[in-house]
Amino acid sequence: MKRKGIIIRLIDVVLIILLGFLAISDFQAKTPIDLPDLTPDEEIVKEPELEEIPIAEVVIDNENKFIFSVNQADTIILDNKEDLEYTIYDFYSRDTSMVVLILPRDSSEVQATVDVIDICEKYEIPRNLTF
Repeated sequence: MKRKGIIIRLIDVVLIILLGFLAISDFQAKTPIDLPDLTPDEEIVKEPELEEIPIAEVVIDNENKFIFSVNQADTIILDNKEDLEYTIYDFYSRDTSMVVLILPRDSSEVQATVDVIDICEKYEIPRNLTF
């Protein structure tokens, strides 16, 4: 008699679990949507071309020299922040969509990084700081 009671309880638990799965399952029929085909007269909508933004990289090396390049070309090594300020402003005045990417090396002084940020803020040049 005791064994029969365990089997009934197991069947009861299985039915409760089955009813739980039925209660949470999704019974909606999912049908594919037929999309219209393009006829040759219809024009295909093209995405607008993205404008290429010039990126000026300013690498601050371990000796606090500034390595300046635009789109990874024409590398200029500058010794002080005044020369860097002139160079950044010169390139920015040619193309105002330029973004300055600041890349300090691990052992460079924090003040040199702050100087580059200050130059960008002074001329309202967009910037990004990457470590």
